Amino acid sequence: MKYYIAILFFSCLISCTAEDIIRESEPLLVVEGWIEEGNPPEVIVSTTIPIKKEFTSLDKVADYFIRWAKVTIDDGERCVILTGTIDRDNFPQYRYTTGEMSGIAGRTYRLTVEYEDYYATAVTSIPKAVEVDSFKIEKMGEGKGTRRIKAHFTNSNNDNFQFFTFSSSDRYRNYAASHMGYVSGEMFGNHIEYTVCRGRTINNWDNFKPGFNPGDSVMVKICRLDSESSIYWRLFEEMSILSRNPYFPATESLYSNIDGGLGYWFGYGAKEYMLIMPE
Repeated sequence: MKYYIAILFFSCLISCTAEDIIRESEPLLVVEGWIEEGNPPEVIVSTTIPIKKEFTSLDKVADYFIRWAKVTIDDGERCVILTGTIDRDNFPQYRYTTGEMSGIAGRTYRLTVEYEDYYATAVTSIPKAVEVDSFKIEKMGEGKGTRRIKAHFTNSNNDNFQFFTFSSSDRYRNYAASHMGYVSGEMFGNHIEYTVCRGRTINNWDNFKPGFNPGDSVMVKICRLDSESSIYWRLFEEMSILSRNPYFPATESLYSNIDGGLGYWFGYGAKEYMLIMPE
């Protein structure tokens, strides 16, 4: 779910002529956080990579993640300060969380982030989770990327959903947004059949295949979205698809509900499932 810093960086990689004027900019605070029913909150704090006249290497991206912010969450009953932790199995490897708070469906959570001159706030609530009725795994051939997952679930309220996945053959254990994983409930009836794809990440960008590998253990997460997170994930999907099309480019910025910065703070009604891909 860590997309702002990468998108803002790659948007700056454009060809320039000697007559081009590059306007330097100051970095903006970026907050990427979520809380799910039954799970603790997770927050990643960084800044945008500022536009400069000199070249900025991808090796420097880690320098823009902030490790000493004060991150606070208030659920109306108590206020908890999150602790920064290192998790080398995920990327980025530094995030803020706590063992003193777990998400509760229907409850509202106010996030505050303070760091030097930065101050940002956001509010979200957790919708009720949806359960997948069944999964069907199809073999589309042999070799990598030839196992396809189809999810069947009921949607009686025209809600919107987002799928996330990771598999045992991925480099990191963190979930990535499933390719074409945004589901608009208005486009389906009460029963939804949806193909769940692998997430496109910086590690598989050049050789991406939407299917999964034979023998993989695949974690699938389905999240019910509220109105704000629906806007974000719809725009994220459009940007992921259309930004590579020179004839129909994505021109709208990603939605942010952060006051005082960029990014998001979303509550998810989430359910997780583990599936084993057949050999």
